[in-house]
Amino acid sequence: MITPFEPSGDAGGRAVGQMALSQVTPDSLSPDAFIGALFSTSLHGLQVLQANSYFYQLCQLAPDTPVALSALMTPAANIMLDSYVLPLLLNQGGCEEIQLTLQLAGRDAPRRLPVLVNARLQRDDSAEPRIYWLMTLATQRDSLYQQLVDLRNALEAKAERLEQLSQTDELTGMLNRRAFNSRALALLNQRQRQGCDAVFLLLDIDFFKRINDSFGHDVGDRVLVEVAQRLKTSCRSHDVLARIGGEEFAVMLLPEQPAQGLLLAEKIRRLIAERPINGLPLTISIGIACAAELTPPTLTISIMQADDAVGASSAEHTLPDTAHPDARHLAQSQQLQSQFEQLYKLADRRLYLAKAAGRNQVIAVG
Repeated sequence: MITPFEPSGDAGGRAVGQMALSQVTPDSLSPDAFIGALFSTSLHGLQVLQANSYFYQLCQLAPDTPVALSALMTPAANIMLDSYVLPLLLNQGGCEEIQLTLQLAGRDAPRRLPVLVNARLQRDDSAEPRIYWLMTLATQRDSLYQQLVDLRNALEAKAERLEQLSQTDELTGMLNRRAFNSRALALLNQRQRQGCDAVFLLLDIDFFKRINDSFGHDVGDRVLVEVAQRLKTSCRSHDVLARIGGEEFAVMLLPEQPAQGLLLAEKIRRLIAERPINGLPLTISIGIACAAELTPPTLTISIMQADDAVGASSAEHTLPDTAHPDARHLAQSQQLQSQFEQLYKLADRRLYLAKAAGRNQVIAVG
């Protein structure tokens, strides 16, 4: 249909091209033999000057129909042509793997086809500059890309779900112990920055084993779920609460008022005691510990001291302000962990005292 495009480049490039062309039959060099749209356009106006049959088939045009490339593109593709492709051709002489979208007239609605284009600007002093184009369908490429996007989204959703499961108690939907420990440390860190107190509540359902033994684990599970729900309704959205094992629950909060932790514990105790669960009367015991009760923290770091006579010995040293940031971060993490463990032990001891005092108690001292 058309004469082959003249190769561009230096003499060495033309020689290599001629050597390669000499190894194939003349018929295979026809532009109509390529499964791709080969065409040339003017630089100004992008009028199609020459094209192979595949171009007209792809664009659903009669052979040799006068047309401008911009008339075949979507508005977004034309913006891409004007703002990116043409400046790139003028500046660098060529562009590769630019994805555009053809908009073809359809019986009911315009049909859109993704295409991949490569282009080269050919300048000739004796004639108007031309742009030589290779255009191929990108439908399969788009389909594969969409499959990759869908697969990535599915993997991200599964990873998010696995992360959620790893932090959630399956029965009650509350945080589990591992997630609670992590959130509690973050809350203690926030407490240090704000200079406020932190309150730790440790709660245990009284005589829960009797429920399982007398009524079965199904009833026991319903009791745990209802207790968890009442805890959620009693606490604020930014309080950290969890089921940390069996019939034991925990709450960590930064109180706005000094007595808020004790008031919350008493509210929870009454909410459980005053409304039977599944027809069963139930009580709960609570131990409370406050970070303000702990020894004021100092940043320290453990180092090993070598002693010729005795051997290696461990010592605690206060961390100077000029210490390396990594060392300070490690010391701060150790300090927060130590505070959390102290709070846990103190609340646990007071929970034991509440049990010993007859249960259905809130103990905040001792």
